[in-house]
Amino acid sequence: MKTFLHSTTIYNKGTCSVIVCEKDIETNETKLRYINEPKRSFWVTKKKYRNHTEKKEYETMNKLNRYIVSQSQLTRKIFEVLKGYRPKGYVDYRELYKSPYLYGADI
Repeated sequence: MKTFLHSTTIYNKGTCSVIVCEKDIETNETKLRYINEPKRSFWVTKKKYRNHTEKKEYETMNKLNRYIVSQSQLTRKIFEVLKGYRPKGYVDYRELYKSPYLYGADI
């Protein structure tokens, strides 16, 4: 059985990798694991249910669309899904994460 100790994210030329430090509880061994372009999920409220202005604590899954994208493309894909077009230039993730229709992106 393994337990998570810590991790760090490395961004390099438009890609990202995560290095995870794990400890095997049975053998007491510590190992580093390298994950290249980890995938992330996020959920967005379907258009027909976008009738609230404040962020909800939760939403039922049948009212959401799930998206899976690499960590390095997360912010750009969220922008595209929420706004309906691809961003040009820098995207401020903090503004996107305030959307009342976005779930799971800031985990």
